[in-house]
Amino acid sequence: MKRVFDPISSALNAVGTGVLFALMLLTVADVILRHRFTINQPIPGVFELTELTMVVVVFFGLAFTASKKGHIAVDLVVAKLPHRWQGVIDSFTSLLSLGVFALIIWQSAIFAYEAVTYHEVTDILDIPIFFFRFLVPLGALVLWFQLLVSLLESLRKAAGR
Repeated sequence: MKRVFDPISSALNAVGTGVLFALMLLTVADVILRHRFTINQPIPGVFELTELTMVVVVFFGLAFTASKKGHIAVDLVVAKLPHRWQGVIDSFTSLLSLGVFALIIWQSAIFAYEAVTYHEVTDILDIPIFFFRFLVPLGALVLWFQLLVSLLESLRKAAGR
């Protein structure tokens, strides 16, 4: 299962990284146009684009970070425990994380569907919001599968294999 979801996580992370780079260029152009030239006018909608694209940057990077075990973990006590007990505790935290992200997927999908129903758009650029709202459950779903892989690895560790 890891061989299936690692490439998906990497691809989503690459998209998020590309979006972050484009956002950086847009922000630099906005600042330069606002403060360095006589234009003294920001690029219309940059703030809206920043809000929308941060969804891509954050939720498309979560699963990749989980696959690399890059999320913050304080294991001062757990690291001193026997290998099998570490697996038990890791299994418990993975199971808890699976539950939390199942709720996030469920509720964010409902929230995204409401954006479709109400035809929500941004104020300045009139960009439909539903597309970006559906990226939240998508990114969380890929993370959920990475957490499932982590749970299976932790269970093997707890079983002493």
